[in-house]
Amino acid sequence: MPDLEIVSLQFDHINLIEKIIPHLAEQSGFKVYWRKKNRSLQDYYDERRQQYDALKILKQIETPSSNSRTVIYTSVDLYIPIFTFVFGLAGLGGKTAIVSSYRLMNEFYGLPADENKLIERIVKETIHEYGHLQNLRHCNNYHCVMASSNTVDDLDIKGITFCSACLTEINSQPY
Repeated sequence: MPDLEIVSLQFDHINLIEKIIPHLAEQSGFKVYWRKKNRSLQDYYDERRQQYDALKILKQIETPSSNSRTVIYTSVDLYIPIFTFVFGLAGLGGKTAIVSSYRLMNEFYGLPADENKLIERIVKETIHEYGHLQNLRHCNNYHCVMASSNTVDDLDIKGITFCSACLTEINSQPY
């Protein structure tokens, strides 16, 4: 499997990255690296929606090598034109994905902060978006990490790993 590079851009949870990386490595089996960038996402802010355009951000961040995939971590509220919001986004077979903690935090829903729940949600969403980078579509198995998540409850219910069918599909692909 390709390596996974984490790039943090306007990410409020830098202290969690060192805790997230071992979970990602354990659950996915890929090597995980972290690169902090000092880049503002203000150019991607939509005043009318008061959110950031995930598609435009993905188009601007390039993956440095053909052997790696990049997942951008941010804490800004993301959208794409056809959805009110997204937890993350990746193009099928692409090299770069984005995951936002904005709607993954309990505080967004008026609940007490829960660091472990936030880590679990970020890990699930990262593995899910990585699956899209490996050409996986949404899975009908709601235990699979590739199951669609339209709400944080959907994300909490699904598993953290690929089902056997999705894992077989990933393992059969050339890199």
